[in-house]
Amino acid sequence: MYKNYTHKTGVLHRQVHKILLIMKLTTFLILIGIMQVSATAIAQKISLSERNTTLSKVFIKISEQSGYDFLFSGNMLKGAKPITIQVKDADLKTVLNKIFDGQPLEYSIEDKSIVVSKKEASTLDKIKTVFTLPMDIHGKVLDESSQPLIGATIQVKGTNESTSTNKNGSFILTNIPDGSILVISYIGFETQEVKAEKNLTISLKANISNLKEVVINKGYYTEKKELSTGSVGVLNASDIEKQPVSNPLLALQGRIPGLIVTPSNGLPGAAVKLQLRGVGSLFNGSDPLFIIDGVPFANGNDRVGLLGGFAAQGGQSPKFSLTGVVNSGAGISPFNNVNLQDIESIEILKDADATAIYGSRGANGVVLITTKKGKAGKTTFSADVYSGMSSVTHFVPMMSTSQYLEMRKEAFKNDGLTPSNIPGDPGYAPDLTVWDQNRYTNWQKWLLGGTAKNTNVNASLTGGDQQTQYLISGIYNYQNTVLPTDVAEKKGGGSVAITHRSLDGKFNYSLSTNYTIDANNSFSPSFGVFLNLPPNLPALEDASGQLVWQQNGVPFDNPMANFLNKYQITTNNLISNFQIGYKILPGLEMRTSFGYNALISDEAQAAPITAQNPVTNPSATGEATWTNSKYTSIIIEPQIEYGKSFSWGKVDVIVGGTYNNIVNKGNYIKGGGYTSDALLGSLSAAPYISLATSNYSDYKYAGFYGRMNFNFREKYIINLTGRRDGSSRFSPERRFNNFGSVGAAWIFSNENIFKDKLAFLTYGKLRGSFGVSGNDQIGNYNYLENWAAYPFPYNNSTSLVPSGLYNPDFVWERDKKTEVALELGFFDNKLTSSITYYQNTSSNQLIPYNLPTQTGFGTILRNFPATIENTGTELELSGVPFKTKAFSWVISANVSIPKNKLKSFPDFESSGYTNLFKIGQPVNVILGYKNLGIDPTTGLYKLQDANGDGSISVDDYQVLGTTDPKFYGGLSNNITYKRFNLSFLFDFKKQIQNSFIGAIQGNYQPGTLTNQLSYVFDRWQNPGDVGKTYQRYSTLPSQNVNDLQESDLALTADASYIKLRNVSFSYSLNPSILERFHFKSCKIYFEGQNLLTISSYKGGDPETHNYNVPPLFTTLVLGIHLQY
Repeated sequence: MYKNYTHKTGVLHRQVHKILLIMKLTTFLILIGIMQVSATAIAQKISLSERNTTLSKVFIKISEQSGYDFLFSGNMLKGAKPITIQVKDADLKTVLNKIFDGQPLEYSIEDKSIVVSKKEASTLDKIKTVFTLPMDIHGKVLDESSQPLIGATIQVKGTNESTSTNKNGSFILTNIPDGSILVISYIGFETQEVKAEKNLTISLKANISNLKEVVINKGYYTEKKELSTGSVGVLNASDIEKQPVSNPLLALQGRIPGLIVTPSNGLPGAAVKLQLRGVGSLFNGSDPLFIIDGVPFANGNDRVGLLGGFAAQGGQSPKFSLTGVVNSGAGISPFNNVNLQDIESIEILKDADATAIYGSRGANGVVLITTKKGKAGKTTFSADVYSGMSSVTHFVPMMSTSQYLEMRKEAFKNDGLTPSNIPGDPGYAPDLTVWDQNRYTNWQKWLLGGTAKNTNVNASLTGGDQQTQYLISGIYNYQNTVLPTDVAEKKGGGSVAITHRSLDGKFNYSLSTNYTIDANNSFSPSFGVFLNLPPNLPALEDASGQLVWQQNGVPFDNPMANFLNKYQITTNNLISNFQIGYKILPGLEMRTSFGYNALISDEAQAAPITAQNPVTNPSATGEATWTNSKYTSIIIEPQIEYGKSFSWGKVDVIVGGTYNNIVNKGNYIKGGGYTSDALLGSLSAAPYISLATSNYSDYKYAGFYGRMNFNFREKYIINLTGRRDGSSRFSPERRFNNFGSVGAAWIFSNENIFKDKLAFLTYGKLRGSFGVSGNDQIGNYNYLENWAAYPFPYNNSTSLVPSGLYNPDFVWERDKKTEVALELGFFDNKLTSSITYYQNTSSNQLIPYNLPTQTGFGTILRNFPATIENTGTELELSGVPFKTKAFSWVISANVSIPKNKLKSFPDFESSGYTNLFKIGQPVNVILGYKNLGIDPTTGLYKLQDANGDGSISVDDYQVLGTTDPKFYGGLSNNITYKRFNLSFLFDFKKQIQNSFIGAIQGNYQPGTLTNQLSYVFDRWQNPGDVGKTYQRYSTLPSQNVNDLQESDLALTADASYIKLRNVSFSYSLNPSILERFHFKSCKIYFEGQNLLTISSYKGGDPETHNYNVPPLFTTLVLGIHLQY
């Protein structure tokens, strides 16, 4: 047994020994494998190309290439230095050693993780800390021109210790440990790090093209332009303030791709129209949404006032006769009540991604106006004062007296009439029979040849600490006109802004209030009345200054009587916004915004007895009109935002709601029969009321919205937006609708392959978006049955008549927007460019549907399946050709190429709109007759009988073109040399507009008692004449006058132009000189607006394209800007 046992034991021993050998060998091989794997991982090749990049971003890129994860606590990287590194195919440890060098951190590798920890101070450093005394630091922060930077932030790296510069750019930090690093930052400049010393002077370099620093405002949130998935145009205060204009919308001309800015005329207060990326509705509003400090502008861009003065002209051509005036107008702009120098920035939101969060209100784009807020630092007083003048520098050529008389005599001869001095006679011609044949007055220069004065004073007080900042400002502006009378616009106002954040950073609130009052007393007759007066009209005043109404017993209407008419409009505008927020948890914040806007206007107009012809109307009485209107807008918007960062990127979520209520109410009262001009200001003194009306409308809007943004390693970004809107303009059954968008961006310049292969490419992004929105700009109460008061009483009681049918079935118009864009930056973004293509499709059009006359109503609002398509390409290019310490030159250009067409319209032929639109053509298509030239035999224009039926009718209409521009854009330059700065802007537009023939043919036909543009002196005179500009003269409306107004001769002319829109030249005084007088800065500047126009257009100013309205004026101002 024992032996056997012993034997067996020997066998077992040998077996165990073999097993142990195998285990040892296996363990050895595993250890070798692990070491090999570890060595392979650590020796993995890492390639990086980073400049001033955060440590967390570098961690992400190393993790992507190595597979290692970085482990660290949330705030550990707060004091880390930015990383600048350039390595290719380096091993992991080499790269880690480089990025941790000089950092207050250290690392260790554990398995597949890199553990980051705070670096413990060495024994020597601890001893130094004990025996090293802290120091006080005195410093100054300047720009490249040695100008102080006010409000620059200086922070001790790795601590919460910080301060900001005062009015001189100076700062003090006390008890700062020796060896500390200071981080100096200022918006628009490169952040700089310096070692702490007792006395420092830091010069920051302007960061002209750093996309990483540019932040854009999208209303409900802000984001870096580099990471944006949407299309936003931005105009900053630095560009806005260089333009001597009273309306901030005019500051946008030529600067924003896709945006067309059209002023109605050149007078102060004149309306300005905006159109963003084309017309999207056949009959309803296409205006963008206007938001000022988070509050919808109550009036939008609708006209202010119901009567309209001289500045309100535009659009239609007024008429003149010897016996009266007919006025028309575009209205006065509400944006004259917004102070230009209060504005910090204007953002234009264009595509679905940028506008979808505004839902249906943003269907036509969004204009965000943000006013200035307070800045931390010592209290700073700023004052800006300028004074200047405006004038008309280009007049249309009018006939001389000899040319005019020759035209008149020839017209009478052509008509077979004899001139007479008998009123009512077919040949009545006082200009040929009574008035001085040698007298000449250039009425155009008489009316617009003066010089307007312009004075603007703006002052502000700002300051505060890191928790609370404030701003108080005031404005006064005075502008008169070139007119030979006391007509002016006066504006005054003020603003207050307070921003506060608690010490722990959790609680915050802001309050901003802006108030302006604007008074305009421009009188009411139209420019065309004066422009076309006969040049030999008698003197308008006698030796005593009294108006002359007749000569040699023959009466005439004296145009100077129009100056006796009185007009006044006073507008008050209040905009206030209060925001309050609280950070509930890290990354989770709740806030609410409350906004209020009130736009109140009072208007009065009086036609005194003294302004009426006592010869032809001896029993004339006076007339007075009063109107008032009040727009109020209340908005409440609660919002919750949550953001969280992960190792792979970041997620942001916003959820909120909107309630907006806009109320408009007004009155219109007209009194007549006044027998004394002294009583015109009293309504109770009116012998009778000829008209009294009132209006009231209440618009309510509510919505819920959400946004989710995914940022994956700052390479791939997705932005999702959804909104449910409700509008009171639709019936309860159709009131709500859902809208949304998706945007995505790929920042391919952050891919290693592009960094390695394309070192010159600094920034590259491909983005796109798609979304659906709606349009509710259809007016209020269209779905209800409407009734109106009948003007004549029944049985001595007020009666009502139906004015609108019950119509609950129409629904929202639908807008689909698609966009794709490529954005590039080269050579550290010294050269940047972008190209954008968009396609916007608007369907389910709300159109007035023609009803049979038996119904008693003309039309009813109805949805048609018509589709409008707007497509276009927008190009932007910006570069820094030269940049040194003393000199810099920045140039920017943009071009927009839009296309618009009515894509489809089922049952179009029976719609009743065949004479207004054509399928496949732009909405703004020009339809009319084709002119065949002047018949050499009759001397009259001939029109083409397109359908060959032997007669001229609307059936012969042809497509003549479109008033949409073919392309437009701008070119700006900004040149700085030491303390000098020069900037200038050219803008251009290729377009077709109405010709001067249309204006004269409709209202002032050559040969009648009206002066003419000298172009028509080239006319047909005898049979056989060919190649002439104008047909035979006539004193009577010719048989083809109406047809000619609808022909290409009248409707089409090349109105393309290039304009030197703005020039600004400034000089900043040397700070060393200013310090003696305790000033922070002083800048003297010269600015000019509308300085040069290059155009072949013969109908006056190609922008207003109507020589019967005042052209845009050339403005020159000289000013000074002081900071104390």
